[in-house]
Amino acid sequence: MNVKKTHETFGENVRMYMSVKEWTTVTLARASKLPQKTVWTMSRGTSAPTLNKAFQLSAALGVSLPALCKEVINIRQLDNSLRCDELYSTALSLNDDQFSAVLTFAKSL
Repeated sequence: MNVKKTHETFGENVRMYMSVKEWTTVTLARASKLPQKTVWTMSRGTSAPTLNKAFQLSAALGVSLPALCKEVINIRQLDNSLRCDELYSTALSLNDDQFSAVLTFAKSL
């Protein structure tokens, strides 16, 4: 069984999202404030990024870090990961009754 390492999956997903945005490694490097060589090696899956660097890339791409680490991800899932982050942020501001109501509604879908 061939199991990919997380940094290889991360690199594939970064490249896929860069392709959708029509970004180069230079564009992503500028947006993430990371050196272009660092972005290139991470996007090729040849090196494992530190948590801080991985977060910088995900923030620059506008996608959640967990989504970039997930194997077999597609563009729709990457886009939905942003909604999950928004939903999580909103949930943090709810009181107990509001949260229970939202949870009940979500489970009913």
